[in-house]
Amino acid sequence: MELYQIRHFAAVAETGSFTKAAIRAAVSQPALSASIAKLEGELGVKLFHRSPKSVTLTPAGRRFHMTAQEVLGACNKVKAELRASVADRPLRIGVLRTLPSAQLARLIETLQSELPETRIELVDGTREQLHARLAGRKLLACISLKSESEPGQRSVELLRENYGLVVS
Repeated sequence: MELYQIRHFAAVAETGSFTKAAIRAAVSQPALSASIAKLEGELGVKLFHRSPKSVTLTPAGRRFHMTAQEVLGACNKVKAELRASVADRPLRIGVLRTLPSAQLARLIETLQSELPETRIELVDGTREQLHARLAGRKLLACISLKSESEPGQRSVELLRENYGLVVS
């Protein structure tokens, strides 16, 4: 028995229609029918009374529906808990102390707009400190001077500045 079969079963039970259930499950109606037939074959019972105008649960289908709801509820609970635990962890980014704050603010604003649910933490330091924290997995990324990347790391140029000497 596969989880997708339980989802397909629940969709048919809740909509009372193979066509509507297929739309809800985002599969073709023949694929959904085959999924239900395979499930019924594995269980050795008919789960639905089928007629041209309606689909209703058999007594075995009613019993299975109660268990299916528990299984799907448990799966949804686990998914929500795991997503929440990932969301609780901040996105920790190292920042070179000497970076201009206006440019840094624009970068962080863009990142925050792309990841609105994510808490971003900035950690400042010298180039050496940031790269050591990155290597020790204390940072996810760092905004620093471009250098040769360590094995397993990748470097991308974010901006370029031209400095010059001006004299009269």
